[in-house]
Amino acid sequence: HSWVYHGLSPRQWRTILLEHNRLLRPGGYLWMQDGSSRAVYETIKFLCIEQLGYRILYAVDQPRVSRTVTSFGSDPFEINWNIILMKPHRIK
Repeated sequence: HSWVYHGLSPRQWRTILLEHNRLLRPGGYLWMQDGSSRAVYETIKFLCIEQLGYRILYAVDQPRVSRTVTSFGSDPFEINWNIILMKPHRIK
């Protein structure tokens, strides 16, 4: 999915990630692309990797280059990011 998280609250991120996890079969890939704050990106990575056990296959984040101040509510648009994760075959 692409450009979903920038408009969500932390509680909504967790709900969406848990639903993705429920639907994705073991060994499946989750590709996410968005633009948001670095805090949002790090939180999403923490939830997927530390709590759900996903493995990073590819990750890149690039600082936003526009000089115009943009935000999504209280969330500043600081970086563009792409990440591909693989769901574990077994629960930790």
